[in-house]
Amino acid sequence: MAPASGPVFVIVPGASQTPSHYAFLIPLLQSRGYGTLTALLPSRGATRPVSAGEDAEFIRSRMLLPLLDTEKHNVVLVMHSYNGLPGSAAAWGLGKADRAAQGKMTSVLGQIFIAAILPRGDDGSDVIATLGGRWPPFIDVYVQQSWIIRDMATGHSPQLAAPETLTDIILDLAQQFGGLPHENGSVPSGVSAPYQQDNALEISDASEE
Repeated sequence: MAPASGPVFVIVPGASQTPSHYAFLIPLLQSRGYGTLTALLPSRGATRPVSAGEDAEFIRSRMLLPLLDTEKHNVVLVMHSYNGLPGSAAAWGLGKADRAAQGKMTSVLGQIFIAAILPRGDDGSDVIATLGGRWPPFIDVYVQQSWIIRDMATGHSPQLAAPETLTDIILDLAQQFGGLPHENGSVPSGVSAPYQQDNALEISDASEE
């Protein structure tokens, strides 16, 4: 069976965020004719320690595979902040070549990272080590080990500060993966070259520009 028309954008929220933080971005993508899916991850508001591996399994089994195998949609995976780590792990083996080798018609067309953690992995480092041994400046850490993210003050969450611009950037990047109709417009500055692997593009943190 051929893929359903148009890919679905799967949006994986940042560590301190919920789907409501993407309430501006999601309708803008839908107004351009694209389906969207987001979800509250196990680590958000958990009463016990939840590993990145558990988040990755949730993203893969509850978000990606149902769309790919049951709904027969291609997917563009959009990850924010911490969830570049479990999100990219969840997509392992779901790219076009791997899926085609299994006789599958649908795949994760590409990955888009928004101010995200992009570790190489398999080196034994934890998240803080990946960040250079200290929390980034947009995270306030308290003695009780609770923390908040100063999203609006730093520009770490463009889906809140500039959702229209972010929508244009996401769609411009997604066109590079194929499977989307061409739209006029150019990729704005601040978008890096592909990171680490094919079909993975990063939207830089506005605070770093």
